Amino acid sequence: MERSSSPPSPGLSVDFWKFWAGQTISQLGSSFTLFATPLLIFKLTRSSVNLGIAMAANFVPYLLFGLVIGAWV
Repeated sequence: MERSSSPPSPGLSVDFWKFWAGQTISQLGSSFTLFATPLLIFKLTRSSVNLGIAMAANFVPYLLFGLVIGAWV
C-alpha cells in the first residue's frame, strides 16, 4: 500500500528529531563514561601512574590522528 505524499511541513521532520534525540543520548552516555573511567581506574588500582597511562591511552589517538583524519575527510 502506497503512502500518499503530502507537502513537507514547515517545521523539522520527525526523522530529524529521532536522530537528534539518539545523538543526544549517545553523547550523554559517552560523557558519563569519560567521567567515570578515571575514577574507576584510580579506585581499583590506587595508582596515579596507572591513571595517567589510561588517560593517555584515551587521548593520544585524538592527538596523533585527529588533524590528519580531519584534513583527509
